[in-house]
Amino acid sequence: MYSWGKGYIGHNKLTQENRPRRIMGKTTNREFISMFSNDQAIILFAPVRVYSVSPRCGPACGGTILSIIGTGLKETDVITVRFRNNDKQIEVKGKYIEQYHTEDNPTLESIFCTTPNFEEMFKPFPQRMNISISLDGIHYTDCDKDFLVYPTNVKINNAHPKCGSFLGGTELTLMVDLDPLTSQYLFNLCLGFQARQRGRKEVEEKKEKGEQGKKRNKVVSTKISRTETVTSLGLQEHSTSLINALNPREEDLMLDNWYCSVAKCESGKITCIAPKLTNYNPDSPQYNVDIALNGQQFSGSPVIFNYYGKS
Repeated sequence: MYSWGKGYIGHNKLTQENRPRRIMGKTTNREFISMFSNDQAIILFAPVRVYSVSPRCGPACGGTILSIIGTGLKETDVITVRFRNNDKQIEVKGKYIEQYHTEDNPTLESIFCTTPNFEEMFKPFPQRMNISISLDGIHYTDCDKDFLVYPTNVKINNAHPKCGSFLGGTELTLMVDLDPLTSQYLFNLCLGFQARQRGRKEVEEKKEKGEQGKKRNKVVSTKISRTETVTSLGLQEHSTSLINALNPREEDLMLDNWYCSVAKCESGKITCIAPKLTNYNPDSPQYNVDIALNGQQFSGSPVIFNYYGKS
């Protein structure tokens, strides 16, 4: 669209100009469908548009935090996000958030929601879901992109190599049973590395071997922490970062020291570069390695990777 004359929206100033200038403000990702004009002004109408969703996939158990991006979005008390497949549908509440992005596109309008549990209503998986949003609880706008729901029980079958330097840089390859459809939606794929911490419980044990009341400490159990399905945020900008895991299902899950690395899927194989450890402990070289197909939720079925080297 171009404007002639003067005005802040079209020309960014009130000085009269005879040359046309392209209108840039408030036009990004908008589709204008109506125009109203007179000899002094023009009104261009663009309806609500939802053109993107991130991440593009999530497990059937739900819990994925979705960012649904569009134009013409506003905060209301009845924002609703609908997931639909054929004649079945399920709805959740959404919340509007306006984010500052870049100078060319200063604001990014998003509806955030948490995906519901799909397992009771939709089977089998994977399944594509059509997403639509409503700002008034009555009228819905479809998203240009769909959302894939994959099975919850995704597991890593094998990893190669089994070890690497704590300085990072080792290319790690994982074998995971993924169907062809799910493989097409892995735009936020990442791997998490978590130190396997040993919890020790000491008890006093009396033994009479010629000395009455002799005490000694004995390790009676060794507990290895493991990963569960958790939600992790903060991987949008950095390929490798130290993040926290949120919403653990078990009390013994570590809530920090997750090293995450962006991964890629090609020909059924998942590869990534093992991250450098900032706090390498030679006494605890073993790390859980788990996969998050959507960059947020780990599978809960990790494999073991050993770091070596001197601290």
